[in-house]
Amino acid sequence: MAEQIKTITPISKRNFAHRRYKRFPHFGHAARDSVMPLVMLEIRSAMMDIPLVFLKEKEGYGLYGIASFLHRFNALLDGDGRFRTSYIPACYRAYPFLFATIETGEKVLCFDESSGLLVEEGGTDGLPFFDEQGNTAQNIQEIMLLIKSIADSVVRTKQVVETLDSFGLIAPWDLNITLDGTTQKIEGFYSISEERLLQLRANELATLRDNDALALAYAQVFSKQHVRQIEQLCNWILAAEKSRQQNLIDQKGDLDIEFLNNETIPV
Repeated sequence: MAEQIKTITPISKRNFAHRRYKRFPHFGHAARDSVMPLVMLEIRSAMMDIPLVFLKEKEGYGLYGIASFLHRFNALLDGDGRFRTSYIPACYRAYPFLFATIETGEKVLCFDESSGLLVEEGGTDGLPFFDEQGNTAQNIQEIMLLIKSIADSVVRTKQVVETLDSFGLIAPWDLNITLDGTTQKIEGFYSISEERLLQLRANELATLRDNDALALAYAQVFSKQHVRQIEQLCNWILAAEKSRQQNLIDQKGDLDIEFLNNETIPV
């Protein structure tokens, strides 16, 4: 299945003065994310539902939440595109709005027109971008605050993760899971080295505490308990798909393998 091409448009009076948008009815835009980007401002909530993980990036490591052990499939979403967890990562709650850098180097608020949530010009459904006086609508101001807080926390998260790395606390995660009866070793995941954490001296712990790095370290360690829940959920999804395929065999007399042409497993 081809990726949908995003159409990112800066929000301006010229383009959006008389336009409206609809709130997204589900989180289908997260359906292909087996890992989800996270930032410092949400770790205390995210760690209660989602296993945190570090992934290598071009420079250093990024902080993510594990959503699935199935390729490009978010197991934390149900068939209606709703999160099964009580916590929903901030990056998804902001959709279809985001900050983007324009030619001048300035970051501006943008709208993803490919989301299908932009109301046809002249339509009266949904929410406005600007009020009758031409000022930014209250709902847009609230979205801007949310996205700004995420953007600020992205910078802070990078600093905190770099601090953890500088103390040698980020190490390959020796993680094995069992899917459909087969045990697999997960490659490319990194976690906090609990052995190294216990070796830290008092002054090192104080430095990590003062930089919020100690909080992230323990959040990641405590969040590991959710790995087995993700594993169980993936196995439930695989079993449901196997059952669906078996029903197709029973009804049609042969096996429908069309779903293998996609990179996701339908439910």
